[in-house]
Amino acid sequence: MAKSVFTPDALFRPSTQQTTKRIANVRIYVERVIKRLKDFRIINQTIPIIILRQANDIIIIRAALTNLRGRL
Repeated sequence: MAKSVFTPDALFRPSTQQTTKRIANVRIYVERVIKRLKDFRIINQTIPIIILRQANDIIIIRAALTNLRGRL
């Protein structure tokens, strides 16, 4: 019979708890950054097909300006 990975010993090891806590903290930070990017409005309308090629540049500028806002 195969041994389960989710034994009480594996779930409550200090190294496992620390790893899980670090991942959760980073996940929260990433979600906040994504929310900040979505809330930053450069364009309030649908992008016309004519400037669709510049959409990547617009997103890069948007991310750079979001990074300049300071701490979360």
